[in-house]
Amino acid sequence: MKYILTTLLFFLSFIMTAQDLQVFSTAGDCTENSTVGTLSWTLGEVITETFDNENSTLTSGYQQSRLTTDCLEDFMVMHNVLCLDTTYQILIAFDSEGVGENGYNILDNINGTQYDNITANSLNLGPFEFNTGYSYTVSIADNPACSETFGTAIVSCTATAIELVSFDGNTQKRANQLTWKTASEYNSDYFIVESSIDGIHFQEVGKITAQSNSSTTQEYEHLDYDHQNKSLYYRLKETDKEGFTQVVSKVIFLERDVHTTPFEILAVFPIPARETLSVQYHIEKATNIQASIYDVTGKLIEQKMMDTHIGFNQLDWSLASYNAGTYFIQLTNNEEVVLSKFIKTQ
Repeated sequence: MKYILTTLLFFLSFIMTAQDLQVFSTAGDCTENSTVGTLSWTLGEVITETFDNENSTLTSGYQQSRLTTDCLEDFMVMHNVLCLDTTYQILIAFDSEGVGENGYNILDNINGTQYDNITANSLNLGPFEFNTGYSYTVSIADNPACSETFGTAIVSCTATAIELVSFDGNTQKRANQLTWKTASEYNSDYFIVESSIDGIHFQEVGKITAQSNSSTTQEYEHLDYDHQNKSLYYRLKETDKEGFTQVVSKVIFLERDVHTTPFEILAVFPIPARETLSVQYHIEKATNIQASIYDVTGKLIEQKMMDTHIGFNQLDWSLASYNAGTYFIQLTNNEEVVLSKFIKTQ
């Protein structure tokens, strides 16, 4: 049995050179006067490549999931997860040279807590319970555009029942193929494959019986036919014989050709929705669209007019005043009408 500290990140270094505004994201997308490059990685995995587009350089260290950098000057933030007996803490360290007398601002993206004008070289946050996640945005107080956002869905400091060798996927004509290997298993019961539209909200798409006890390599496969021709994120969970479940893999992304029609809804999430509904859609020409929400009786609840741009668009709709129930969201561009169902929960 291998002991895995899922989120201990010993060292992270980003060096941003201030010429033009550069954006580097985990999707491998560099925009605003940048060339396009792609890197993929596992949470806690040692960087084996260096991305350099003459303006931004990602150098050696440990990588983090869903890290975005938007910076106009030299900027460095490092963080470690410190495991205690039953809780964990997050240590955030800064390179404070040249950032100004007002220091840093830190935003907790989960609960909205703001820590302003941190002038010390480090900040210790917590304690937090195991199997919870975190997300923080650190920005320079005098230059909020210079920021880094980091986080992870689950922190687990416990032992896993398996030693995972790999978790991979590829797109086939009718299905997304997910494969994984274990080097050893102890008291393992079953695996759960989960998918997500946004890489944050996951749902189960497959359950596969584990080997239980093994000291040799075991190989597994799951075919996801319910991809609905969408590009999706996937991750793997494992449940042991005691009923303990945890995420054991990195998050991978499988991209399909989703732009099949001139005007279509690509995704509606989260399902069920509570406060906000996000609708991703594709349109081939920029125009005004009308968005409408109806209840199951066909009654119009709310309607909006919105501008669009060619290609991918996202609409975020507040549901705070809605009653729990089933609704339909309809988009029309005066030529076509697209419709999708969603559920509102309290």
